[in-house]
Amino acid sequence: MKIMHVQKQTRAGQRRRFKAFVVVRDGNGHVGLGVKCSKEVATAIRGGIILAKLSVVPVRRGYCGNKIGKPHTIPCKVTGKCEDGSCSERCWYCGG
Repeated sequence: MKIMHVQKQTRAGQRRRFKAFVVVRDGNGHVGLGVKCSKEVATAIRGGIILAKLSVVPVRRGYCGNKIGKPHTIPCKVTGKCEDGSCSERCWYCGG
């Protein structure tokens, strides 16, 4: 998902490491997030994949529009501005 470098200031200078944010999914309502920091990019990505596979959780799904077939949408909170101030609404994201 994202790879970024992080630095730590030491007496000898700066120590640079790489942090990888990895998301895995199985396409059937399960996702996992892994975060790993390492001196090399490839090692950080591999470690992030392992941690993401170990932290898989189910995602609640619902319907958007008509209720035909299996649940296929993800709930999300939407915040926007109205004429009289701000408003928020709970909706279903139709990803597809």
